[in-house]
Amino acid sequence: MNDEVNDETGKKWRIKKPRRDPANFPWRVATFVLLFVSCGLIYYLNTIGQNRQDDIEAQWETISGLQREVRDLENANAKFSDQLDVLTSPHFDRIMLSGKSGDTGTHAWIYRNRKTKEVFLDPTALPPPEEGNQYQLWSEVEGNVESLGTVLTGDIGFQQMENASGDGLFFITIEPVGGSAEPTMDQTVVQNKNS
Repeated sequence: MNDEVNDETGKKWRIKKPRRDPANFPWRVATFVLLFVSCGLIYYLNTIGQNRQDDIEAQWETISGLQREVRDLENANAKFSDQLDVLTSPHFDRIMLSGKSGDTGTHAWIYRNRKTKEVFLDPTALPPPEEGNQYQLWSEVEGNVESLGTVLTGDIGFQQMENASGDGLFFITIEPVGGSAEPTMDQTVVQNKNS
């Protein structure tokens, strides 16, 4: 590292070779490259982490949606199971409520349990009532008329109504929304006598 040199007088001098300045060496460049690569790696890992978090959140939303769908299907299954029990039970009478003569499309079905007096109504073949009105189911036994409740319409399947006190005439009328205390007889849509 050191060289010896003789001068004119013959004196030996040691000359030190200049060391490379670390500032000029590629360490500085290597440091910047390493810093740049490290920042890029940190950004990449952070982005992947964020993407994974977004994927996890999307999966949880999917799972929640599927859980709601399963719950809805279980409810529908329970509803259809209850309807099947009504249809297959030997204790239920099936009574068709027909429309006026010549109107074969308008009808409803009553399912009445002879023992418990429970009444179920299938109104799916009833047309939707006009705005501000709804259907109401009535029972008439020995001249006494009682409301068995207002009727929901559409493809809802069976609707459980109030229990009927006895065998008699069942009929559905059009009433204002919320129902009426007394039936509007000229607004009778379907009816039939329970046999």
